[in-house]
Amino acid sequence: MKYLFFVNTQTDFFSGYREGDTLELAYAGEVEPDSELAAHMRETQEGRERFEERDACNRLFETFNIGHPADYRNRSMSVGDVIVLNSKTAYACAPVGWIEVPLPAEAIEEAEGRKFKLPGTA
Repeated sequence: MKYLFFVNTQTDFFSGYREGDTLELAYAGEVEPDSELAAHMRETQEGRERFEERDACNRLFETFNIGHPADYRNRSMSVGDVIVLNSKTAYACAPVGWIEVPLPAEAIEEAEGRKFKLPGTA
């Protein structure tokens, strides 16, 4: 699952993401959720996909708070930051868990215009 990780440059870390906040691309890459676990947790395809997305967000939270990639040069993931998965779903980091938010189209367009390179690609 491809992801874009945006840091929220306008948050006070307690109020969370608000539509229209300025987002800055911090990292792009791929993450693999635990599909096997998701298959056991939800009975419908939509339920599995949502579970996988939340699992991917949790894995990314851990990555950007505990084991940053070697080439990562930004702060830890915090409340108000946004993860975009496969350019179709966006989640904001909340004080507890994740909140699905509208896709930040302007931030995605700007990130794609910068021609970011996914780690591990030539």
